[in-house]
Amino acid sequence: MSATVLLETMTKQVADECGQRKANATGDAEAILADARAKSAAKREALLASTASEMELLDLRWRQKAVAEASKADLSMKNDAVKAVMANVEAEVRVLVEGGGFPGLLDALLAEVMAVAEGDIVVLAPEGHVDHVSSWLGNNGHGGIQIEGSSAMWDGVAIQDAICSYRISNTLMGRYRRVGPEARKLCMRSIFGAGAEGEE
Repeated sequence: MSATVLLETMTKQVADECGQRKANATGDAEAILADARAKSAAKREALLASTASEMELLDLRWRQKAVAEASKADLSMKNDAVKAVMANVEAEVRVLVEGGGFPGLLDALLAEVMAVAEGDIVVLAPEGHVDHVSSWLGNNGHGGIQIEGSSAMWDGVAIQDAICSYRISNTLMGRYRRVGPEARKLCMRSIFGAGAEGEE
C-alpha cells in the first residue's frame, strides 16, 4: 500500500470517527437538553400546584377569619342591644321606686319577708319609707320590731337578726337579678328571633 493510499485511509478513518463522536455528542446534548426541559417543566408544574394549593389555603383562612370577625361583630352588636334593653329595665325599676305605687309594692315585699321571719329581728327599710314600713308592721301583728333606714334598701326591704349573723333581702333589683339570665335570653330571642344566642 502506498503512502498516499495509507494517508487517505487514515484521514477517512479519523473523519468517520470524528463524525461519529459528533453525532454521539449531539445526541447526548439533545438528550440532556430534553431531560433538563422535562425536569424544568415538572418543577414548574409542581411549583404552580404548590402555589395554587397555598393560595387556596390562604383564601380559606382569610374566609374563615372574615366569617369569625363577622360573627364576633354580630354577637357584639346583639349583646350591646340586649344590654341597652336591660339597662332600660333597671332604669324603669328606679322610676317605679320613685313613683306613687311603690308603697304598695313595699307592702308585698314586706309580707313575703315577714312570713319567714323568726326570733328577734331588725327590719331594714328604704330611708324615705321607714314610717310606712313601721305602720305596715304595726297593722299586721309585728309591732315593736326595730326598723332601720338603709340606703342599700332603696328598692325593697330586708330582715336580719340583732347580731347580724344572717340577712334575708327582698328587693326589686334582687328579684330582677335572679331572673336576669332568663330575661336576657328572652330579650335576645324577642329582638333577634329563635336561636339567637349571646354571651356577655
